[in-house]
Amino acid sequence: MNKLTALILLALLISACGTAKKNIESVSELDKIKNSDFNPKKQIAYNSRQDFYPSVVGLTTESIARLGSSRLLAYSNGSDSISKIASYCYQRNFNAAFEIVDAAYPTHKKNPAFWNQVGTCFFLQGLTKKALLYYNKSRDLNSRYAPPLNNLGVIYLLEDKEQKALLAFQKAAKVKRSGLIPQFNIAQIYLKYGFYRDSEKIFGKIYRKEPSDVDVINGLATCKLMRGNSKLALGFYRKLAKENYQRPDIGLNYSVALRMNGENEKAKQVFEQVDDSKLGKLKPYFFRVKEYVAK
Repeated sequence: MNKLTALILLALLISACGTAKKNIESVSELDKIKNSDFNPKKQIAYNSRQDFYPSVVGLTTESIARLGSSRLLAYSNGSDSISKIASYCYQRNFNAAFEIVDAAYPTHKKNPAFWNQVGTCFFLQGLTKKALLYYNKSRDLNSRYAPPLNNLGVIYLLEDKEQKALLAFQKAAKVKRSGLIPQFNIAQIYLKYGFYRDSEKIFGKIYRKEPSDVDVINGLATCKLMRGNSKLALGFYRKLAKENYQRPDIGLNYSVALRMNGENEKAKQVFEQVDDSKLGKLKPYFFRVKEYVAK
């Protein structure tokens, strides 16, 4: 017997000695275990209706993040485990969500939608490294599954890796051509970098499917404004409810479009509704617009 084998046997003996009393005391528990307990659990198949994205600008049809509280509760009270996990995570009830994750694991461990949602729960907690781990786990199970590709793009955006983000969104859009979220994110990046025509083209396609979506309307209006079509931009801004004017990305551009078309008083009224506590990087722009509409 070589030294390595002897050491392994010694370790096993020590382990057995250390647990002998505990094993005797738990015989009754062991008696309850049946061979059937070790049979593989039936796996729950992937369902495209479980494709939820963690983007705050996601479309309601694809992103549970934008559902109202009553609909979130409806998801959490349903029978579908993945929808319930998503609902609890977006309600910030992570303990309840991960209890379901643990319970669902035996039947969902081969389901890419399951791991995608686990990743999103970590994303919503700000744990992006863990989120990346589970998004990639989802992709390992199905490399042509679009949601984790899009979600990886969102993380790249947060890390200011916009080229990698664009590539991820483009891959997701190619895999699932009917999916609106990756296309929306591509349009946002194009808009940011001045590719207004390309951005407007994508927003236009999405608008035909989601004509009431605030972010899509805002995207189209911004494209029109940046291309010099302020009158057409106004047509889209006027479709928005007044409570949206407090958003800096909407209210500031809307007031500029109004001022450009001679609606000076209306421009001032819209500007006054902008929430200046949420300006972020738009703070310098806020003061330029303030000066412009005051003329």
